[in-house]
Amino acid sequence: MNRQAIIEKFIKLHNGDVKQLEVIFSEATKLMVEAPAGYGKTKTLISKIAFLILNKEVPANKRILALTFSINAAFKMKRDIMNTLPYLLSDEKSGSSNNIDKYIFVSNYHGLCRRILKKCNYSPQC
Repeated sequence: MNRQAIIEKFIKLHNGDVKQLEVIFSEATKLMVEAPAGYGKTKTLISKIAFLILNKEVPANKRILALTFSINAAFKMKRDIMNTLPYLLSDEKSGSSNNIDKYIFVSNYHGLCRRILKKCNYSPQC
């Protein structure tokens, strides 16, 4: 799939929303996206992740951290990523849902902290 076809897929998915597309195609290394509920932040984040993967901007030894406040939001985000990325990445090797965990770790703050403590062999004395 050529680059223009990929870009067209993103434009179609986001109904030409200029602000969302600016985030997706931005070359900035740090972005902050703020908007009220229902304005497409998660959808934009998923597309940004797909765009980074397609452009091979995720180093082989690195993963993207998608972090949210609640367990429910993390679950929804992971489900949406698993459903949307294969469509966006179709015709690409990295598009299979088996490889998605290779690129992304989705969690809430509590889950991330628990994972870090586990990696450091911390076990609480309860």
